[in-house]
Amino acid sequence: MTASLPQPLRLRQGGLINRNQPLTFTFDRRVYQGYEGDSLASALLASGVKLFGRSFKYHRPRGVFSAGPEEPSALVEIDQGKAERDPNHRATMVELYEGLETFSQNHIGPLELDLMEANDLISRFLPAGFYYKTFFFGGLQAWYRFYEPIIRRAAGLGRPPMEADPHHYDKIYTFADTLVVGGGIAGLTTALSLARAGQSVLVCDERDRVGGAALWQGERFDGQSGAAYVDHLVAEIEAAGGRVLPRTTVFGVYDGGTYGALERCHDHLAKAGRRAHTARMKYHRIQADRVVYATGAIERSVGFMGNDRPGVMLASAGHAYLGRYGVRVGQQPTIFTTNDGGYAVAAALAATGADVTLLDARADSRLEAEGVRVLRGVHATQAHGRMGLHRVDYGGAQSGSLSTDALLVSGGWNPAVHLTSHTNDRRQSKPVYDANLRAFLPPELVDSEAAAGSVTGALGTVDCLASAAAAAAKFGGAALDTPAVDEAVAVSAPKELWAVPGAGKAAFLDLQNDATVKDVGLAAQEGFRSVEHMKRFTTLGMATDQGKTSNVNGLALLAAATGREISAVGTTTFRPPYTPVPMGAFAGHHRQRDYEPFRYSPVYDWAEANGATFVEAGLWMRPSWYTQTGEADWLESAVRETRATRDQLGITDVSTLGKIDIQGPDAAEFLNRLYTNGWKSLPVGKARYGLMLREDGFVFDDGTTSRLAEDHFYMTTTTAKAAAVMAHMEFVHQSAWPDLQVAFASVTDQWGGLALAGPKSRDCLAALFPELDVSNDGMPFMGVIETTWKGHTARLFRISFSGELAYEVAVPADVFDAFWREAMAVGAQWDITPYGLEALNILRIEKGHVTGGELDGRVSMDDVGLGKMVSTKKDFVGKAMSGRTAFTDPDRVKMIGLVATQVDERIIGGGIVFDSKDGPFDHTTMLGYVTSVAAFSPLKDRSIALAFIKNAADYHSKTLYVVSHVHNRAIIEVTAESPHFYDPKNEKVTG
Repeated sequence: MTASLPQPLRLRQGGLINRNQPLTFTFDRRVYQGYEGDSLASALLASGVKLFGRSFKYHRPRGVFSAGPEEPSALVEIDQGKAERDPNHRATMVELYEGLETFSQNHIGPLELDLMEANDLISRFLPAGFYYKTFFFGGLQAWYRFYEPIIRRAAGLGRPPMEADPHHYDKIYTFADTLVVGGGIAGLTTALSLARAGQSVLVCDERDRVGGAALWQGERFDGQSGAAYVDHLVAEIEAAGGRVLPRTTVFGVYDGGTYGALERCHDHLAKAGRRAHTARMKYHRIQADRVVYATGAIERSVGFMGNDRPGVMLASAGHAYLGRYGVRVGQQPTIFTTNDGGYAVAAALAATGADVTLLDARADSRLEAEGVRVLRGVHATQAHGRMGLHRVDYGGAQSGSLSTDALLVSGGWNPAVHLTSHTNDRRQSKPVYDANLRAFLPPELVDSEAAAGSVTGALGTVDCLASAAAAAAKFGGAALDTPAVDEAVAVSAPKELWAVPGAGKAAFLDLQNDATVKDVGLAAQEGFRSVEHMKRFTTLGMATDQGKTSNVNGLALLAAATGREISAVGTTTFRPPYTPVPMGAFAGHHRQRDYEPFRYSPVYDWAEANGATFVEAGLWMRPSWYTQTGEADWLESAVRETRATRDQLGITDVSTLGKIDIQGPDAAEFLNRLYTNGWKSLPVGKARYGLMLREDGFVFDDGTTSRLAEDHFYMTTTTAKAAAVMAHMEFVHQSAWPDLQVAFASVTDQWGGLALAGPKSRDCLAALFPELDVSNDGMPFMGVIETTWKGHTARLFRISFSGELAYEVAVPADVFDAFWREAMAVGAQWDITPYGLEALNILRIEKGHVTGGELDGRVSMDDVGLGKMVSTKKDFVGKAMSGRTAFTDPDRVKMIGLVATQVDERIIGGGIVFDSKDGPFDHTTMLGYVTSVAAFSPLKDRSIALAFIKNAADYHSKTLYVVSHVHNRAIIEVTAESPHFYDPKNEKVTG
């Protein structure tokens, strides 16, 4: 790092900075000095820095253009090379603190010698929309192999960090009677009036200090400075019970009086002063009965050659840097204005000893500014200088050149109407063009909305205060004494000048995306008459600033190019967020496992202690397999568990299945309408397999439901669809069948469940419940018994997912761990073996049972071989759509089983099935796809799978080929079989 630099453009006095608190910071690893209260932009400008970054498309040099959130050019990266790295920060909004590290972005090589500036040399070949025409040469392969990689490498501005965001964020619900958006004089005055009337008032302002232009314009209020009067208003608001939140941007307006706001809590603090684990930012979800938009106005520029050069900025920015930060942006500044506001800036700069010239585009203006040379009826035609400004040419009533080191431009003001157009709660949500003011104003507001200040088109402080009084009166505010204002200059509407005559390729509108005056003309020439089409063709307004300083000029030029009025062209659509919001702020505390926490079975600790390897199954952590000493890999463990279950006795945890308790006199009727098969005749003490359809006729979910009493049923769903099934039931009950007397509740967490499977499962169950008759006669297949275990309710179900003789037992979750341990102890005499999801998957694929892999939302009942379950005697959800001809198309895929030909080859999940190994392997020849794979089946002594293929019945016992396009087109030879590999007659499960 080099030594610290002086601040040649910092005035010896003035501004609102704390000169007793100097701060050291770096920009591109060079050390600079500023003061507490500085922004990064003001501190660098004070140090004489002109070059801040590069533009997106042509990589032209860029300096500071504004002094606020509308900044399009001076974008920087904070904390480069760390997880905290944050790109695309507006230097105008970055508050200075000790040790701040910042970096320029979007360049290759040093900022001053960006290699990508070569784009500017060939800019004639890169006009707006060039990519729509250029990249046809060479065809699609040239696009994929050559053009696209180059474009993707060149795209973007800053670089996002590769590491996870380490910061903490908060999400807060905030309530107020009235929300005031904007803390300028108009917003604060309105807030004070409403607070004194007894309303709960919340003022949000995006800047670090409220007050808006009053902090730097030099006007006086009742003899006080603007800053002192602002402090007085804030104190009075808080004394009346109101709240004022600086550093808080209201970024979105939503339905029902809901507003999104982002509060920046510690980005302005030195890292040593930030408390650990406190929020970097807070997302406020504000609920307010009324809103006052006091969002101010944004100055606009004028299009002329070279108006993007470092040193060219908005006139209000130059005034703000002078009045708020004590920074004179140039020793020999030039003002180019179309309105009265430029004179106040010129006078303020001249008062500091600067050599100021003012170019007034209006020939009839009679204003004067002390110490300022005024040229009337002239406009800037070209700014000269590459890394900094040194000359400006002018034309009009007279022509010539001026030596200058700063050019401050004022083309008028655009009211910040963005938030007023975010919702469609009113008949007209688009801004309305006012030809007299030459600006768009807010649409007609509803009763709960008001506007105050320059957003209403008010042209001076006195008019802004009058609009504040009107807004407060609309909402019943208390009367206030209006302060005597010493306005800096008289104000009138600007001359209409969007671009000077002859402005073209190098006359810029969007300084970030390099959209020019000529680009807008080209868009009109190409037929893009809609402002939305022009926006996308030219990328005008599509940068991080969303065109805050460029959009209105662009659409005005489009109107001229297409022979229409500006009001007929309209504006683009304003959408939240108003300024960028970190994704972490929306998430708040809900991130990682706080966003999607794991759910654990009551026997998780037992499984972990006994060698279980867990896998995420939806939100659950489930045992995938149990490793024993000497086992080489997961497959060896899973195969051992499978064989033990088939030969002796296996046990698995099924607590994760969705469980829904259904009660009421119409419970049976409710299920009868929900499932495809009948339920009214199901006896008490019996379970039935059921299939649900979606409204569109596709299979939704399957599971068993047991009848515990005439009006009481116990439903189980798949683990993945538990919440969706519950929501589906709630929906159809409330919207379709509200007359049914039925109630239901999710009881997944209230019950733990295990499955005993294998030839010895009945013996183990009998030992656990010696008082029960669990013989084939006493508890037949699909039988249900409700009993007790050590005084706790226990529900026994004879159902099987493994294809073996099997039972499921459910007991209350708080005693399930004890019950599981007893089952393990009792089953030890039959070498009971716990098995996980891998073994369960092998068992169910061998049996041909379906799960989520098959029921993926694209299959019908017939596709999975369950068409016979459909009752023709009743109606049910999805029945009408399930009869569509598409479901009976002979080319529909049906489920089939696949067996690998080679013992050492594994079928690949998701592979595509073909009937030839010679190709072509594309959609024209594919038969279907693989849904579930068992890497090894002890039954077949090789890999098996379930798949869906066309004309499945015709391919039984035939050779097919599974091809994986994501595994180097591996080709696996298989034989097609029935999907029911194991016990196709169900003798095991019913015996």
